Amino acid sequence: MTEAHSDGGDARPRPGLKRTLLICLPLVIAGAAALWLIFNTEPEAKRESAVRETAMLVEVIDVEAGDFRPQIRAQGTVKPARAVVLRPRVGSEVVELAPEFVPGGEVATGDLLLRIDDADYRIMLERRESELQESTATLWCGFALAAAVIYALLAIAFGS
Repeated sequence: MTEAHSDGGDARPRPGLKRTLLICLPLVIAGAAALWLIFNTEPEAKRESAVRETAMLVEVIDVEAGDFRPQIRAQGTVKPARAVVLRPRVGSEVVELAPEFVPGGEVATGDLLLRIDDADYRIMLERRESELQESTATLWCGFALAAAVIYALLAIAFGS
C-alpha cells in the first residue's frame, strides 16, 4: 500500500523547467543585444550653418515722424457695441427730425433728436388746469358753507 510517489523530496529539476530556461535564456540575450544595437547605432543630429541666405520678404525703410491715417478696406457686417431702442412714452406725430438722427449717426448726450406734435397734450393740459380751478372753487365754496354753518351754530349756542 505504499506509493513510490513523493511530494517534494526530489532534488533533481523537473524536465519542464530545464526546457523553459533553454528557451527563455536565448530570448533574453537576443533582446539585450537588440537594445545595445539600437542605442549605440542611433543617428546623430547634424547642425546646419547658422547663417542661411534667404530672400527678403519685406521692404525695410527708415522711420520718419509724420501724420499717418491708415485706411482699412474690408467687407463684412459692423455690429455696434450697444444697441439702443428709442420708444416714446406717448404717441404723436413727429414734426421735427435732427439731421444726425440716421443709422450710424453720432449724437451727444442731451441732443434733440426729434420733436413730436404736442397739440393734443397742450389741450389736455388746459383741460386739467380748468378742472383744477373748478375743484379749487368748489373747495372754497365748501369752506364758505362750513364757515356759515359754524357761525350759525355759534349764534344759536350763545343766543345772539
